[in-house]
Amino acid sequence: MDQYLYRREELWCVTTVTYQPFDQVKVEGYPHSWGTWICFDTTLTDTKVGPYPSERAKVMKPGDVKAVRIVQGVQCVEPEASRFKAGVGSHLLGGERSSSNSGTAFQQRRIIGYQYVEDDGSVVTSQTADTPYYIQILDDKGMAVQSGLSWAYLRPYHGRICSGCHDGSYRGRAFQNQHTKALYNWWYDDRSHYDSPFAFAYLKLDKNGNYQGVKHGEDVVVPSDVYYGGPSGTTSQPVEGLTDEKRRTVDFRRDIQPIIDAKCSGCHNANNPPDLSGGGELASVDGVAAFSRSYNSLLEPQRGKDPNLGGKYVHPSSAINSLLIWRLYEEALSQFAPRENVFPIEGRVMHDKFLTQDERYLFVEWIDIGAQWDNIQGPDFYPGYLAR
Repeated sequence: MDQYLYRREELWCVTTVTYQPFDQVKVEGYPHSWGTWICFDTTLTDTKVGPYPSERAKVMKPGDVKAVRIVQGVQCVEPEASRFKAGVGSHLLGGERSSSNSGTAFQQRRIIGYQYVEDDGSVVTSQTADTPYYIQILDDKGMAVQSGLSWAYLRPYHGRICSGCHDGSYRGRAFQNQHTKALYNWWYDDRSHYDSPFAFAYLKLDKNGNYQGVKHGEDVVVPSDVYYGGPSGTTSQPVEGLTDEKRRTVDFRRDIQPIIDAKCSGCHNANNPPDLSGGGELASVDGVAAFSRSYNSLLEPQRGKDPNLGGKYVHPSSAINSLLIWRLYEEALSQFAPRENVFPIEGRVMHDKFLTQDERYLFVEWIDIGAQWDNIQGPDFYPGYLAR
C-alpha cells in the first residue's frame, strides 16, 4: 500500500508499518508477555558526529559504548481535564508543543531498564512486549551519546534483530556470519548472567561517576518462563521483574526539586542565575502557573540558539550536551560546548562536590529521558497545573 508519510522533500521515513492492531493477538506470560532483541553493533560508526538529535555527541569506537538505556513512552492519563493543558510551556523550549506535564515537546516516559554492552559493541536483552520503546547508547559516564529517533515494539515471545546497519549492514558481521559476543555468550556459554538477559534497574557508578556495570533494584523476581526451553529455577542470578511498578521514571517534582531545594537554591537565585529559589511552589507566567521557578529557569531557551540544540542550561534528551551537566561534572563531556566560556577562569565554583554521585546521575537521567516536569502517569499529589 502506497501512502504519504511526509509531503516535505527533506524528510524521509523508512520503517515498517503494521496494519493489524496489536490487541488482536494476546499471549499471556509471567508476569506478562515479553520478548528479546539483539543488536550486533551499537557503536554507530558511520553516523555523523554533531550536537543535533540525529547525530552522535562524540566520536565512538567499539568498546566505548558501555550500556544501553531502554526508554518506554507512556500514554498521558489525566482523568480530570482541569489538570492538563497543552501549550502552557510556550515560554520554554517546548513552545506550543509543551504541556502541563512538560516544558519540552516530549511526552511522559519511563525507564524499562539498563543492559550492559560487550566490548565488541553487541548487546542482547529481554523486556516487556507490546510496549513502545527506544534505546539510548551510553558512554563511560552513563550518558546518552545518541538516542533512537523512532519507537520500536516487540511481540510476545518474539525476537527483534538489529544487524548493525550503522556498522555497514551488508558489509557487517551479521551478513558475514560472524558471531557477536552477546549472541555467542547468550546461547553457548554457561555464565549465569546470560541465563535471563532481562534489563537491570540501575547502573553502577563509582564516586567519580565512571561506569562500573549494571545492578538490580531492591525488589527482584525470577520469572518462571525465562528460559526458552523450560523453567529457570536453577538460575544463579535473579532477574528484574517485568511488572509496571518496577519500571521507574525520574520526576522533576518528586526527584529533582528536593535536591535543588537542599543543595542549590541557597546560592542560585534571581541575582545569581539560574534562579532556583521558590521551592516547589508554582510560579505564574503570563497568568498561568504550571511549573516551579527552578523548572522555568532550567528549561529557558537561549536567545538566538536553535531550540533543537537545547536552551541556556538544559538540552532535553541530551544531558551530555547540557550546560547544567557540564557544570555538575566540571568537565567537558562532548565535542560540542553548550555555550562559550563554560568554565570561567575567575571566580569559578566547583559544582562537582556539592551533590552525591547518585544525585548527579538523577539529573542525567532526568534530562536524557526528556526533562519533563511531571513524568508520573495519571493523578498524583505533587504540585501541578490546575485550571481555575
